[in-house]
Parts: sequence; C-alpha cells; structure tokens
Amino acid sequence: MNFSRFYLSNRCLLVNFSHLLVSFTRLLVSLADLLVNFTHLLVSFTLSP
Repeated sequence: MNFSRFYLSNRCLLVNFSHLLVSFTRLLVSLADLLVNFTHLLVSFTLSP
C-alpha cells in the first residue's frame, strides 16, 4: 500500500518535471526565434543603403 502511494507520487513528480522540461524547451525555442528575427533585422539595417 505504502509502495503504491510512493510510486504514484513519484509518477506525479515525473509528469510535472516533463511539463517543466517542455515549457523550458518552448521558452528556449521562442528565445532562439527572437534572436534570429533580431539578427535578420540587424542585417537588413546594415545592408540597406
């Protein structure tokens, strides 16, 4: 009985960790996207006469 409860709480923790990892990855991706857009803007500014 105790073991099953431990397993359940562990599973819950694992699920929460997975969600955290996913949201962190999304944040990283959006940050990279922002950086790429900024670089494009900078390049267009530099190249435009």
